[in-house]
Amino acid sequence: MPFSILSYAGDSQTPFIIKIGTFLYDHLSNSRQKFKNFKKHKWYKGPEPWNELEPEVLKEGLRGGAIYYDNNIDDARLTLEIIKEAVARGAVALNYIKVLDYVRDQAGKLTAAKVEDVITGDDFEIRAKVIVNATGIWTDELLRNFPRKVIRPTKGVHIAFHQKDIGNKAALALNHTRDHRFYFVIPRGKFTIVGTTDTDYEGSLDEVYCTKEDVDYLLESTRHYLPNAKLDYDHILGTYAGIRPLVMEEGKAESKVSRNHSIFEAPDGLVSVCGGKLSIWRKMAEDTLRFIQIHKPNVFSKLKVKRNHSKQPIWIGLEHGAWDIGIRGKKIPPDIAEHLYEQYGKGGIEIVKSLEQEPSLGERIFPDLPWIPAEFQYIIEHEMVPHLIDLLARRMEIVWLVHPRDQAKVAELAAKIMLQHYRWDNTRMQKEIVEYLEYVQRNSVFLKFEKR
Repeated sequence: MPFSILSYAGDSQTPFIIKIGTFLYDHLSNSRQKFKNFKKHKWYKGPEPWNELEPEVLKEGLRGGAIYYDNNIDDARLTLEIIKEAVARGAVALNYIKVLDYVRDQAGKLTAAKVEDVITGDDFEIRAKVIVNATGIWTDELLRNFPRKVIRPTKGVHIAFHQKDIGNKAALALNHTRDHRFYFVIPRGKFTIVGTTDTDYEGSLDEVYCTKEDVDYLLESTRHYLPNAKLDYDHILGTYAGIRPLVMEEGKAESKVSRNHSIFEAPDGLVSVCGGKLSIWRKMAEDTLRFIQIHKPNVFSKLKVKRNHSKQPIWIGLEHGAWDIGIRGKKIPPDIAEHLYEQYGKGGIEIVKSLEQEPSLGERIFPDLPWIPAEFQYIIEHEMVPHLIDLLARRMEIVWLVHPRDQAKVAELAAKIMLQHYRWDNTRMQKEIVEYLEYVQRNSVFLKFEKR
């Protein structure tokens, strides 16, 4: 995806610094020539080139900028595909499992985790030679009796609009007008996502929502850079909020805290990996395995991890040419086909095939958007979704790309498919719908729901 990084009068990054920075960013990011983009990068001086490149951005004070290329990904889909591939390779994955306590031997070393199945209420033990705490923002909760906090949680929010209401062509990398923090205006299909914030967070880790203050912070700066955009509350589609599990560093502003990861072993033998960021998830996993090999040599005595193991392709990956062959002859609209390819990879082929048995599942949920009910069916069958909120908020982007006034329609359609699959009764189905819509409401209390 192309990103436009702009330099305005008063910004710390001059056009020259941007040129050097984009080159180094790409040069240092990957040793494999195949994935490098610096030959595509373009640099521009003054405001004139941007009249065509980004007609809607503010031209006053614009000194120049660059267009560089980077990846854009649905983080929830990536996480699910990692889990599914791990299971395909022999792992056992359990969701809705809560750690209650640890089991220790006479020396105080961990031998098992005592857990609860949150759905059934049953308790049981999971025994292991080594227990790894890779729980992100909950790392400190799993480090029982550890002498210090290791996580500094910071909150980040995004707000979603129709792309036509914003007018950006590519992704925009901007400095906030108030505090000069970096944030983005990113196209996502027919939508535009604005974010993110970066503020210290002290609330419940399980109940994180976007507030009016969060939205106003992002709108304040974006209205400056995109003066003609429809950036009022009536045009907001939805929001989402999350917490970054940054490694604790005293005396630094939130945005200055390192995104490096840390791996360490507690006195009771619990290995923890924390910090880092999504783009280096494979490196973090590989580093964790190597840490265990060094510090617990008996655990993986027969396991050999090849160098650069983290650069092996994952199975879900599918070249576009192979996708085109896979759906050849299928009567499916191009935008729906591209959506299924981008979101599900090889799984999209299965979704397309399912339409041969149930063509009605290929009908659009909304007239001008690519979502189809067959996606619900696929996720229910393959991705462990016991609740409606899992489907719409944790496997798909519907929760924040569909306006709250239209959420009931989607919720009822998806819940009926879940009712058939899980053999719910109507009472259970209605309970799931209500709980999901309450979640939408809590994340959207400041929006005006009346029709425009």
